[in-house]
Amino acid sequence: MIEEVAVPALAVFAATVAKKSAEAPAHTLNLLWKVTWGRWDPLMEHQIRENVERYAKDIDNELNKIPPENINSDPDISLIGPALEASKYYVAKEKARGMFAKLIAAEMDATKSDQVHHAFVEIIKQMNPLDARVLSSLHNSITLLHCIYPSKDRLDKPQLVSDICISDTFPEYKQNVSLAIGNLTRLGLLDIPTRNLGSVRVGGNQLDMIERFKRTSLYREIAQKTQSYCPPDEIRVTTYDAYLTPMAFAFRGICL
Repeated sequence: MIEEVAVPALAVFAATVAKKSAEAPAHTLNLLWKVTWGRWDPLMEHQIRENVERYAKDIDNELNKIPPENINSDPDISLIGPALEASKYYVAKEKARGMFAKLIAAEMDATKSDQVHHAFVEIIKQMNPLDARVLSSLHNSITLLHCIYPSKDRLDKPQLVSDICISDTFPEYKQNVSLAIGNLTRLGLLDIPTRNLGSVRVGGNQLDMIERFKRTSLYREIAQKTQSYCPPDEIRVTTYDAYLTPMAFAFRGICL
């Protein structure tokens, strides 16, 4: 049976808005908070209480940054409501909780609300902390690499490592960083113009980045693995460009 759970931090942020002489939006926030967090299975209360209190404080801290004259008198509940609802399942994740808090506060800020997009709710849901870290570290334009080398068992079927991101933040190849690049592309935050060219390999020859990659553990591992059956020049490394999209810049400005 679902019963009403007394959450001590309930709508602490609404009080912050009310103090800024904005009773209507404070009331809206209070109602949405109650709908989202006011009722919960008592068996789970001990698991969520502490994180819900942290979440309310996160939102309160973000709202405190808004000057009173910038409080949005008519916040969009079609954004705040889904953001609060979605955050129920991420409240234990500090990074996601912080992004949801920033998103809700941005909608409450009249100077930022026109930069907020409803898609941001789904983007947060589909990102992990590493995705967010990778996105924060990128600057246009971005040089990525792929490495093609012969397979010992099938010389006609080469091996491919793609979406290699080498930077000051990520000096070595990490597969989960490549997965993050793929996810950011899927979410519309990163554009790779050559992505959908099938088997056609179109790329560049940025020698400085290629040389940097050749100093990584991954390249040394590939060179060592293939030295018994192919010459070094059959390990082909190509660079290609990626670009942050307008959605990425807006999302970073609001949620990161």
